[in-house]
Amino acid sequence: MQGSSIALPTGSVKRTSAGVPISSRITSNTPTI
Repeated sequence: MQGSSIALPTGSVKRTSAGVPISSRITSNTPTI
């Protein structure tokens, strides 16, 4: 699930509870860090 959540777009990732924290770090990786 982690791998697929990352591959999915931000919209789809947000829908998946498991993908929220994982994709959040990747999408916000640049602005956050």
